[in-house]
Amino acid sequence: MFGLFKKKYKFSCSFCGAKYEVKLNTKDYTDFNNVEFAGGRSLVETQTCEFCKAEMVTTLNKKGELEVWDEKWEILDFEHNKKLLAIDEEVSELEEKLGDNSDDSKLQKAIDKLAAQQEKLEDSHERKEEKYLDRAEKWQEKWDAKWEKHNK
Repeated sequence: MFGLFKKKYKFSCSFCGAKYEVKLNTKDYTDFNNVEFAGGRSLVETQTCEFCKAEMVTTLNKKGELEVWDEKWEILDFEHNKKLLAIDEEVSELEEKLGDNSDDSKLQKAIDKLAAQQEKLEDSHERKEEKYLDRAEKWQEKWDAKWEKHNK
């Protein structure tokens, strides 16, 4: 019906802040579990930001709010968290076994090895996150300068 039931959403690229606008019929989005890294949301569109070229995913949550995600980063972060959770579960199982037999040096070595692996994963992810945020800040500054120049 030519946009009679469409709602206008304004949003920004989650990486650089470039501004966009879209009209959606929210009744078209009913599957709220079709985005792996963003449970409880329905996929609207995957697109490339025209300014910074980041891959953006737009989703609609159950409240009818549009959310924007940097797909590459969110998948990386999601995978990182899955790995950490797997290590945590394995450590918990080993600690439970160790609780019954606190003198088992093999179990303690396995726990220590997993703890070292977990720390290495966390450090690596922290460095990636710092680089990501630094790059995002630079792109946001570029967008702000362009936006300011355009609005003069």
